[in-house]
Amino acid sequence: ALPRRAAATDNRGMRTLACLLALAALGAAEEWPLPRCDLENTGVTKNRGPEKQPEVLWRKEEKGPIGSGAALAGGKLVYNCGEYSMGCRMQKSGFEVWNKEVKQQVAAWPAVVDGMVYFGGQDTVHYGVNMVNMNEPCSAEAKAAIVAPPAVTGDHYFAGALDGVFYAMSPKDGRVLWQRETGPVRHAAAVSQGRVFVVNESGVLHAFDVKKGGELWKHDAGARPIAAPVAGKGTVLLVLPDRVLEIDARKGEVEKNHDLPGIAGAPALDKTRLYYGTSSGEVAAVDLKTGKELGRVKVAEEAVTTPVALARDVLYGAAQARRFAVAPKTWKVLWTHDGAAAWQPPIVADRMLFVGAGSVFFAFQ
Repeated sequence: ALPRRAAATDNRGMRTLACLLALAALGAAEEWPLPRCDLENTGVTKNRGPEKQPEVLWRKEEKGPIGSGAALAGGKLVYNCGEYSMGCRMQKSGFEVWNKEVKQQVAAWPAVVDGMVYFGGQDTVHYGVNMVNMNEPCSAEAKAAIVAPPAVTGDHYFAGALDGVFYAMSPKDGRVLWQRETGPVRHAAAVSQGRVFVVNESGVLHAFDVKKGGELWKHDAGARPIAAPVAGKGTVLLVLPDRVLEIDARKGEVEKNHDLPGIAGAPALDKTRLYYGTSSGEVAAVDLKTGKELGRVKVAEEAVTTPVALARDVLYGAAQARRFAVAPKTWKVLWTHDGAAAWQPPIVADRMLFVGAGSVFFAFQ
């Protein structure tokens, strides 16, 4: 038998090893921290989703309609779980960690960055909530409803509002670092290479310097956008009805006008390949460099208006009450699943899929 002191030391060593293994496992878990997975709004991730027909791992009935997509970090899911609350559940079990009530309807898709949850709502407040203890060290107020999802870096919390102001705040305490008049904003900003791009509901795309907020340029597309701007390599994409403008990120000049009849929701950008849903229930892809269509396949009778996401060469999305997965290399539909209510935008991680429909949130595997 070990002496008492040696046994204690050995136990401490075992506990340390267990903690290190737990931390390593936590660090290895796949995450989806922002509405389109990254600050560029590409909708492309190295995460893995289910490639075969998924089954329900857990489902939770919430207090009211689930009005947006979810964010995932550190093994915890965060999503709007009713008109007046934001909730947090464990990814694997669905166990409720916390539920935060707010004054009015939560309208914006949340983001989770550095242990903080960021979201806005009809009560005009930009919220920053500690993911562990629900403390609210970061909050700022707009003058009208906030429906645009946030874009959060280590130093900035960006969000537009219906008051026509685009806000850059400190993610630590909500202090407004700078703000600019843009016109009402409904979509998330894209952040890339020291620039932040935001489009107002009339189709005017602004480019600001991230740190100082100086306007670098603006472009008036003359049409209402149907999705957030997407930042590529040296370009930014503006998604409009039936077309996508490819704009030089430094100068604001239109480089290409891609005619994409029927484009119906936020696309996914993988280098020069753009994947998108259509009003006729198809998913399709085009090579932005050559303008050549890469393929398309029918997935539903309804329009694919929710964002599509590309995860390890599998394309995921939803069309009203149908979810689907497509292998874009072969344009084979891997599976479809019909529900009783329209699906919110799905997110994928750890070979699972997380999505709300009506007032029920599901985890599939």
